[in-house]
Order: sequence, then structure tokens, then C-alpha cells
Amino acid sequence: MSSGIGLFVLPDDSSSTLLSIQLFLFLAILTAVFRFWLVPGGLAWALSKAKTGAPIPGPSGFPLIGLIFTFMSSLTHRKLANLSQTLKAVPLMAFSVGFTRFVISSDPGSAKDILSSSAFADRPIKESAYELLFNRAMGFAPFGEYWRELRRISATYMFCPKKIACAEGFRKNICHQMITQVRTQMDLKGDVEIKQVLHYGSLNNMMMTVFGKYYDFGENGDGLELEGFVSEGYKLLGTFNWSDHFPILGWLDVQGVRRRSRKLVSKVDGFVRKIIDDHSMVTDQDNNHGYFVDVLLDLERENKITRSDMVVVLWLAVIVSVAVMIIVYVLNGCGFAYDNQGHLVRGKLLVVECGLGCRCPPSCRNRVSQKGLRYMFEVFRSIETGWGVKSLDLIQVGSFICEYVGIVLTKRQSPDILNEWRR
Repeated sequence: MSSGIGLFVLPDDSSSTLLSIQLFLFLAILTAVFRFWLVPGGLAWALSKAKTGAPIPGPSGFPLIGLIFTFMSSLTHRKLANLSQTLKAVPLMAFSVGFTRFVISSDPGSAKDILSSSAFADRPIKESAYELLFNRAMGFAPFGEYWRELRRISATYMFCPKKIACAEGFRKNICHQMITQVRTQMDLKGDVEIKQVLHYGSLNNMMMTVFGKYYDFGENGDGLELEGFVSEGYKLLGTFNWSDHFPILGWLDVQGVRRRSRKLVSKVDGFVRKIIDDHSMVTDQDNNHGYFVDVLLDLERENKITRSDMVVVLWLAVIVSVAVMIIVYVLNGCGFAYDNQGHLVRGKLLVVECGLGCRCPPSCRNRVSQKGLRYMFEVFRSIETGWGVKSLDLIQVGSFICEYVGIVLTKRQSPDILNEWRR
């Protein structure tokens, strides 16, 4: 008979306590992560103290970073629209990028309410916009008395019909020069970069309107410095800056946005101030052609605006105006939607015309439907199809006829409607 020894080891109290603490911390962290991550909209909305009533539906995204990868790829707007349809959050969808809350609308009605409400007038200031001093310009300034004053100045002295009509002469000259550039490039190279021609033409249009000065963007022209400023400003405003969404990265300036913005501001400030000083030296009223810079100088003498505000307002007027003209061109498929007679160049599902953001005159070839009816029509009633409209004039192919508002019927609804019309 063999003998054995049984050994029983009791756990140490200190080790058991340490294990319990670690397990508790792990469960607490895990609970917190799921608590904030699984909230509709993600981390930023979970940390928000704003009371929105029922939560806005939206994806949680990745932990901490949210939907950041959506903004780092192309066609971001389409991806967000598809996501809102998948989640059935077309009117409003919430999501997070880092610690920044986002809310988007893919519904025209909701978007209209947002754009027309003063409650949404303030926009978050990007670091690049703040460093470029655009927080003091109308596009980025907070809604209030200062913003309303800037809007009044722009609407009264820059966008009014009288100023637009007075600038028609030099706009025609710029158009003729653009046509000459296209013809010259075709003769030399056989192809034309229309975007560049449009960019230079629209930039000169605004420089004449704002400063009364024309620039040459040729190889050794005096406009190369200006074009460099504008291009760098677009790049900085369009750069996805991690510091805007992760405050801790703002101290490091990983992408160099702050450094590049401050460097550009110093150059632009000297460039614009020199033009302002040149205009301020003109004391003879006969030599004052009423350019926008002259208007702002008069307001400065009345202590209604400071010199620093003038620099920002003038510079942003140039950048925004050029962007509006290029956007309309691109939305029309990088081509003109109408010919000189107002006929569609080619059939398109969507045509974008010039609007309030453009400084073109009413005679602009990209303003057709806004002019209303140009043909005679007669409303009549048919026995077979009900009420209808017919033309009394000969209408050419591609001509604008009229605005029509109707209803979209399904195959199931159409017989009932037709029977009702025949009564």
C-alpha cells in the first residue's frame, strides 16, 4: 500500500484583490466604450450635452475616430447619401468625426429649412479659415450685428444691379481675351485646358470689380503671384485637417496647416494693403471709379470698418466669387449649357444656371429660364386627354419653353386620374 501526500494551496488575499480590480477596470472600460460607441451618431454625440429630444439616427462609426475614413476618400457626399438611405435617415443623419458632431440632410425639404433658418447661420470655424482671418468675413463670421453689417455692405455696394451693369464693359473685354487664349492654345497645342482659362478670366473679373486692376497670367506676368495666393488658399481650405476634429493634435500641427496659413496671411496682407494704399492716395473724386475697395475706404473714413476688416473682406470676395463661377461651370459638365441663342447645347438631365452668387449681367448666356416665357401658348381641353397646352409659335429644338410643375403618377394611379380628367 503506497502512501500519498495531498497538497492544498489557498489563494493569497493580495493576488485575489489585484485580480478583482483588474477585472473591474476592464469591465468598466469595456462598458464605457460600448456606452459611447453604440450611441446613434457616435462618440461626439454621446459626449454632447445638447438636448435634442429623440436621438437623431446615424452610424456609430469606428471607436474614437468615427467616420473619418469617409472624408479621406473621393465622392464623400455620395457615400454619405447612400449611408443615410441604408439607415433610413434621409431627413437627418448624425455621425461623428473624432470629437466633432456632424448632421446632414439628404432631403430637399429638410435642407431648405436648415439653409433658411438663422439657427444654423453659424458654421464651425476650420483652423485654416481661422488662421486666414476668414472668421472676420461674411462667409465665416458668426451670425450677429457684425455679420449683418458685412452683408449690407456687400449687397448695397457690390451685388446691386447698378454696379453689375457698370462692370459690363470690362467683362466683355475679359471674355474676348479668353476667346483669344482658347484660339491661341488650339493653334499651338491642339487642345485647351478650359478650366485654367476660366479660372484666370474669372479671377481678373473679380480683381477689376474689387480693385480696379487687370493682371497678366502669362509666363512672366504680374498675376502669377496673385494666382499662387488663390491656389494656396483653396488647398488650405479644402485640406482635411485632423486638428479640427482631434484637439490634442492641434498642438502638434502635424499637417502643417497652421504654419502654411500664417505664411500665406502675411503675404496676402502685404499684397492687399499695397493696393488699398494706392487707392487711398487718390483724393480727387473724378479719379475714383467707385470700385469696391473705394467704397470700403469711404466706410473706413466714417469709422464703420477697420483696415484689417477691409483686407479680409476684399480677399474673401475674390476667392468666393472665383469659386462660384468655376462651380457652375463644373456642374454643367465642364461646358456651356446654352449657346448664344439660349438653346441647349446638348440634352442634359440637370442644368445649373448662374444665380445670386454670380456677378454676370442679366444678358449672360447662362441665364435662360430666369427670363420667363418667350413663346405664345394656348391652354385647351381635349376630349381624350383632358386639359393641355399647345404652342402658337414655332419652337426650335433645345429652346426653353416654360416651367412646369406636375405630379408623378404610378401605373396604378394613372387610370383613375385620366378618368377624372375626362369627366
